[in-house]
Amino acid sequence: MKVLVIGGTGFVSGAIARTLHARGHEVIAYHRGNTAGIPQVQHVCSPDAAIPVMRFPSLDVDVVVHAVAVGDADARAAVAAFPRARMIALSSGDVYKVYGAIRALEEAPPAGALDEDSPLRTVEYPYGRSAQTPWGVLRDYEKLHVERAVLGAGGTVLRLGKVYGPGDRWLDAMTDRIVVQRPQWRWTHVFVEDVAQAVALAVENPTAVGRIYNVGESDTPTQLERMTLLARLRGLPLEAGEDERIPDLVLDGSRIRRELGFIETPPEAALGTGGKLSKGVAE
Repeated sequence: MKVLVIGGTGFVSGAIARTLHARGHEVIAYHRGNTAGIPQVQHVCSPDAAIPVMRFPSLDVDVVVHAVAVGDADARAAVAAFPRARMIALSSGDVYKVYGAIRALEEAPPAGALDEDSPLRTVEYPYGRSAQTPWGVLRDYEKLHVERAVLGAGGTVLRLGKVYGPGDRWLDAMTDRIVVQRPQWRWTHVFVEDVAQAVALAVENPTAVGRIYNVGESDTPTQLERMTLLARLRGLPLEAGEDERIPDLVLDGSRIRRELGFIETPPEAALGTGGKLSKGVAE
């Protein structure tokens, strides 16, 4: 298939472009040109690709993977720009109501793993109307609005857990010790290469049209359990902080396994990659 990746050179979107190319798709990456991507794909560079992306190149593609949609306006602009293409958008576990409870914005729903039909936040803009993000301060950052626009056009939404992997500032910062915040909290994570796999499966399976999929590990450990494994793999000392009583954020990813055949990378292999994967695609 001919696939446009909006982004295509960043930590997550670079892995997506690389995986789609490896699986035989014709990939076009649309970005500002500030970060080098893999040379095997076509690159369309423009200052218009700054986030939020409101203007797009005139291209005839089968699928658009929007890796950096942040709100209603840019998601709707992408849908309008590619009316004949299927849209796949990356969303987040922060759309669930339990995240509103974590941010002390609303009451916690009953405890348990969250499937795709679990209650969503009723309080919007959990970070405020001007959110601090990896791309700078963005107004009206709200993944609920991204999902509404994309699903309304018959697209596919992937709700990601906490993404990690080589090139991730979170992992790369742990060079002399491992510090555990909220030791008993459970928060679903997902290896960056598994995000790319999930996107490729959504691209390749027409049954994904109009569907929502959680993407994450099948068994979510506590933060202490996760960091204990990381400390062992890296041979580093471990320090545990104070526990904070907040609801767990555990995603049930059985739907994407059942419907699309998603297979996760074992956590020891994923955490143990260190810098072994190419960092040339990471911002």
